Amino acid sequence: MSPTLLQDAIKERILELAAARKWSVNKLAERSGIAPSVLKRTVKPYATVKNTSTELIARICAGLEIPFKEFWNSPLFDDVESRQQQEDEG
Repeated sequence: MSPTLLQDAIKERILELAAARKWSVNKLAERSGIAPSVLKRTVKPYATVKNTSTELIARICAGLEIPFKEFWNSPLFDDVESRQQQEDEG
């Protein structure tokens, strides 16, 4: 199985946590104090964000009322690599 890009894993984790609460991306953004357009640029199929900041993840965690470390507690992060690692190997 090939490694997953870190940004893709982050995107999937955000969507997974929102879905677990039956929240839309807009509701998650609202609860997290993030503009919906910012979050959509991170998680939607047309996402333009290539490197989600830890600050944004911390705000999402606050909106979800979960500890920051819980965000990373997912099999999605078991085999990830950075975009640079992928480019170096390619």
